[in-house]
Amino acid sequence: MKKYKLSIIIPAYNTAQNLNRTLNVLECQSAKDFEIIIVNDNSQDDTEKIIFNFQKDFPNIKYFKNNTNNGPGYSRNIGIENISGEFITFLDSDDWPDLTTYETAINTLDENINCDFVIWGIKNEYNNKFSSYIRTDYKTYNTLNKELAISMLCNTYSLDISISSYLGNKMFKSNFIKKNNILFDEIFFEDVVFSFKTILYSDKIILLPNIYTHYYQRTDSITHSFSQKHIYDMFEAFNIIKNIINNDNCVKYKNDFASLIEKCSKTLFKLIYNNIDNSIEQKEFLNIYFKKLLDFCGINNILNYIDSERLKRILIEF
Repeated sequence: MKKYKLSIIIPAYNTAQNLNRTLNVLECQSAKDFEIIIVNDNSQDDTEKIIFNFQKDFPNIKYFKNNTNNGPGYSRNIGIENISGEFITFLDSDDWPDLTTYETAINTLDENINCDFVIWGIKNEYNNKFSSYIRTDYKTYNTLNKELAISMLCNTYSLDISISSYLGNKMFKSNFIKKNNILFDEIFFEDVVFSFKTILYSDKIILLPNIYTHYYQRTDSITHSFSQKHIYDMFEAFNIIKNIINNDNCVKYKNDFASLIEKCSKTLFKLIYNNIDNSIEQKEFLNIYFKKLLDFCGINNILNYIDSERLKRILIEF
């Protein structure tokens, strides 16, 4: 089996409309020594046809197809099982990197033996280029230890930059992923759990300036829809992280974990209000959320987390 410098894993589900763009950008990258592993999650559109057409010209594309729709976490795990690259990155089938992004990331990992993975910027993209804006930006080259990186992922305290759980702006050393047996859980919020694990098990992380992955905001994607499963899966993600912290005796990350619960909850609230117009339905979902939160945290832990001044503002405004 041919060995590559980089494996790019792409889960694809009904994205025929945008997959051409993604694959065209990848095949024009300044880095050339890579394979593209596409896992078709039982798409019902022309996704497979587009992949077959690209395979005719680009032998570096590996193709797998799920017999049922299993979600992006399952599909990414299929990709991880079949990599041959020294490094690994993930990309959604409607997103795309800058043309020099992967070359810059590869060179950085090559030059830094103790670095486990690198992170770069994110631009949100819509249906026209004029709506594009920078979501995450790193102005300078920075080296992080795991303690600071976890606080940046969890928004534990105010800093000028943060780390997103979005996966398309990261490149990992493959042996780091395999050595720590880091795989995806088959739930919503799987990216949060994966990001937490990779940071927790890392020794050194590098932030790269002036390069971006373009994160396309598709209105029918998982991140732009909502169901009760989002709530249940979010708390399942919290349980997974809680068990990791307890099992690894990482008591020092408990405050970070509390901040992560708040961060994810805000994301959940945005999903509810952006996707559910009916106020009665909104309240029903919020009722489910708060019941789950009380069961998971307990009222004493919630009150201990919220400082007195913040609690005072909430109660007075209420």
